[in-house]
Parts: sequence; structure tokens; C-alpha cells
Amino acid sequence: MKNKILMLTILAVLLAYVVAAFAYSSSVRSNGVVRDVRVELLDTVADVSVSDIGAFLKARDVILSGKQYSGIDYDSLERLVETHPLVKRAECYLSADDDVVIRVVQRVPVARVFADSGDTYFIGDEAERITCMEGISPYVPVLSGDLTYEFVRDTLFDLVTRVREDDFWRAQVEQIYVAPNRDITLIPRVGQMDIKLGKAESLQTKLDNLKLFYKEAPQQVGWNKYKSINAEFENQIIAEK
Repeated sequence: MKNKILMLTILAVLLAYVVAAFAYSSSVRSNGVVRDVRVELLDTVADVSVSDIGAFLKARDVILSGKQYSGIDYDSLERLVETHPLVKRAECYLSADDDVVIRVVQRVPVARVFADSGDTYFIGDEAERITCMEGISPYVPVLSGDLTYEFVRDTLFDLVTRVREDDFWRAQVEQIYVAPNRDITLIPRVGQMDIKLGKAESLQTKLDNLKLFYKEAPQQVGWNKYKSINAEFENQIIAEK
């Protein structure tokens, strides 16, 4: 019986010690200060860097190093980081080694819009509009002409996606121009010609026909001989010299 009482007493003392130690540790940690800020990019997109996020916070007078833990609102910090045009999602927390960790999932720009109206912005891989920022210029095709965001999102984004997902077209297309009548023209990286697609219909068939023409035509005549290529009609390619 005495051994049982002794064991219970020891357990009670140990439990009290653990509770006290935990309370002390929590108190010290809540009054401690941040050692550093660590930004982690959770993908391989290179359009925003760790230093970009740091500069973004500094420009908004957010200084976390040396600040008390208790003075940091992590939910508000996440919402602030997510206002960066190229940040899709952010997660912020305090690490075991007293760093504030900011984990970032980026937006992926797939095209840059220069509308005749003067409106300019990026289009993301989910067809979202991304505000342009100074110093951030990803290498993506240009969309120009008589454009509204709604037309880019609902119609032109399909063509952008097809170009982006095809190695051949991704290497070929530098610009996509839209006329006031909504006819589409591709401007290639190589050669002086333009490629007329017409309306945004049967795009895959037109692109497939064009790819076949690209592979065969150079064997007959150099690209510089062509001024315009018309792929508006599904079953034929008209090349003008």
C-alpha cells in the first residue's frame, strides 16, 4: 500500500513539474521575439522570388524580425501576402527555431495583355487577371488589339492554353493580335509573315494544319519568301508571297 501511495505521489510531482515547465515555456515563448523571416516558395515558378516577398512587406512597413510573437496576427499577415499580384496562396506560422515562416504558392502568368484601350495586365493559368508590377516581366506571349478582359478570359484563353501546352507552338508564337472584327492573327518569332486564324473556331484543326504546313513548306521555299499565311479555312492553307 505504501509503495502504491509513493508511486502516486511521484507521478503527481512529475505531472506538476511538466505542467509548470510547459506553462513557463509558453510564457517565455509568448514574450520572445522573432529571430528571422523565412520565405518558402512551394513551386518552381521563377516569376516571384524570396527577395520580392521581402521587399513587398518592407514597402508596407511590415518588419517582423525582432518583433514579439504576441504582436503578430498570422491571419492578417497571410491576407497581406496574398495581395501580392503573383501570390495565389500564403501560409504563415512561427517555427520551432523562432523564425516566421511564409510559405507561398505562386500564380503563373501565361500571357501579357496590351489592349488598344491602354489596359495592360497578365493572364494567369487559371484565366485570372494579374496586375503588372514593376521589375516583374515573365517571358510570355503578348496579346494585343481590340481586347476586353471578358474576351481574353472566355475566348482567347483557350488559344493561349493550346499554344502553351504544345512545344512546337510555344517556341513559335510571340504575339496574338485580335482585330476589331475579332479575327485572330499569330505573329511568329521567326520570319516576317503573319498567320491569320480568322475567328476563334476549330482552333485545334487550324493549328494542326499549320504545323503540317510548317514542316513541309521550308523544303520548297524559305520562310522569308512568305508575307502572309491564311489558315482561316479548316481544309486549306493559303500562303501569300
